[in-house]
Amino acid sequence: MLSAIFLVVSLALQDAQSPPTPVHLTTFSFPGSPSVSSSVWNSIFAAARSDPSIRKALFDLVASADATMKVDRSWYQRPTRFEEIPVSQVDPIALVSGRNRDVRALAMNDCRQADFLRSKVLGLAVAARYSTDPGQLAKVISILEAVSQWQPFQRAGWSLGDASRTMPEGGDGVNMATAWGIHGVIDILEVLGDRVPDALRARLRQRLRAEIAAIVDSWTARRPWYVQSDAAMSNQWIDPSAALVRACLYLGDPSLADEYELGVRNVSKAIGMSASDGAFLEGITYAQMSFGPLFQAILAMKDAGDRRFDGHPFVGSAWKWFIHQMMPCGALVNCSDSHMSRLPEWAERVPLDGLAMAALASGSDEALQTVRALFPDVPASVAGFRLAMAKSLPCRVPDDVKPWAYFPSQQIVCWREALNSPTNHGTELGIWIKGGSTLCRSHAHRDQGQVSVYRGCNAMLLDCGTPDYSDPEYERRYAGVAGHGIMQFEPVDPFGQAVDAPITVRRIDSNGGLVEIDLAKTYEHVSEYKRSVEWQRDRVTIVDRLTRSVPTPRQTEIFRFHVGCPDSVQISGAGNSRVVRFDDVSWRIQCSQDFQLTKVDWPDRVSQDQVHRVFSIVIAESIVSVELTSEWSMNHKFP
Repeated sequence: MLSAIFLVVSLALQDAQSPPTPVHLTTFSFPGSPSVSSSVWNSIFAAARSDPSIRKALFDLVASADATMKVDRSWYQRPTRFEEIPVSQVDPIALVSGRNRDVRALAMNDCRQADFLRSKVLGLAVAARYSTDPGQLAKVISILEAVSQWQPFQRAGWSLGDASRTMPEGGDGVNMATAWGIHGVIDILEVLGDRVPDALRARLRQRLRAEIAAIVDSWTARRPWYVQSDAAMSNQWIDPSAALVRACLYLGDPSLADEYELGVRNVSKAIGMSASDGAFLEGITYAQMSFGPLFQAILAMKDAGDRRFDGHPFVGSAWKWFIHQMMPCGALVNCSDSHMSRLPEWAERVPLDGLAMAALASGSDEALQTVRALFPDVPASVAGFRLAMAKSLPCRVPDDVKPWAYFPSQQIVCWREALNSPTNHGTELGIWIKGGSTLCRSHAHRDQGQVSVYRGCNAMLLDCGTPDYSDPEYERRYAGVAGHGIMQFEPVDPFGQAVDAPITVRRIDSNGGLVEIDLAKTYEHVSEYKRSVEWQRDRVTIVDRLTRSVPTPRQTEIFRFHVGCPDSVQISGAGNSRVVRFDDVSWRIQCSQDFQLTKVDWPDRVSQDQVHRVFSIVIAESIVSVELTSEWSMNHKFP
């Protein structure tokens, strides 16, 4: 295969809480000609002539063609009955959706197939463009023929996740299969050009027109929940809107000017609801899903001469927020329903597409320099190629980019001892602290007050992360209060209700920091509750001061801590004081009341074994007020 890769690429080289910031849209003359973005691939192949890193990324992309050649038709031939979906590919939520099983499974299979199209078929298309093997082009054409029969890209039923839900009249509208299908079709057509037969290309362009019409219908008829709820920050709003912009630009038909403006208005609303600090309110996992399409659409607008989003604070700073979601050794700030608690191993040297696209769209050399410094390799993707072409190595992180930040819109503080590449597996300290923001209305957990601490590749204090939504323990063990290292008694229900828990930053610098979180609105019957967190290189201290309006019952679990420690630990002390020792860590707990300390195993989506230890603090007597100090030292042994 290696010789084939070099043949393909050698042939290729012959070718070539800050307040939201409103967006004031001015008029723009729709280009009325085919999208200039089709020239991106010509630029990529031209750049590969002189840049070895881009050549290598092309090798990697083409290398993926072998696996795609071998897939069976179930990956792209649309099923019409539940029984036609391979067992391994059935949406797990559909299996617990009762009477909605079949329609949910078919709709979610649309998403799976559209994702396959945009993520896996691209490498095969690049290989087919310059390959001497006619089988590669024939496979891509076979896949595109099947895609031309996807009518529509997204069938109804994706919102029917349990048996109690009923299909809205007229369907539940467009969703992720719509967006991913559009991006996949455009990417492949741009790569292959006139190698796609005229009749097939015409059918696919008609499919794009039909998908544009479906998106417009979803907004004008207000079919999906996210349009009805005006949830412009949802990935389900952003991805179809970005696809609408890109599809209109790709087709380049002046009659689509109104549809294009709808897409631009939708994108405008999404970034207008975002704060100037660049935070994506749904967290890092959903940012990775939406940043790529969102900023790809904005870049496509720039390519077409539409620069209405230039200078918007969110567009300019989203890359920096993304950088600060990365803790030492590739760990991630895994709040807000984040299914990713760390970067995949392959992403330790290459930036995720969401980050690369955010850096490109920012128009900031500081962004390009930082991302290339932290991730020196070129990912085999359009985003990666464009990033490498925009900024060559060597790069270093600019002095103005500090390894700490406070994001008021999310009420999150992120701090690292140093802003190193994820490949640096040293012992640097990282910490993130979460308050609560009423802006964060989607994918919220009851995690206000969570403190997560990392020492190099080890999570010392951790957030449990998020399993699949179909997991029966999702709420009890992960999303609810029990899944977090916070006070446990009488949290505000339901767990997804946004609450105000503001952070006050008393001090933050290269030596550490001191912040205070007001958690009074996070719990019932609490008149005052402040949690302070102070840290430096070798010590973290958490102090909870709590006053309730009514007493707690006896034998109440007040606090718990999720700890990344071995099963075997040393515990000493009694009454109102304990010392816990493991590895080279000493943890001293002092309370204003006598307490019992218990230790149990707990599941997570963070650690290698996906199990860690929970330490529960149970107050024997009824209390109205309590003060607890939890002090962690990495090089000092408490008596």
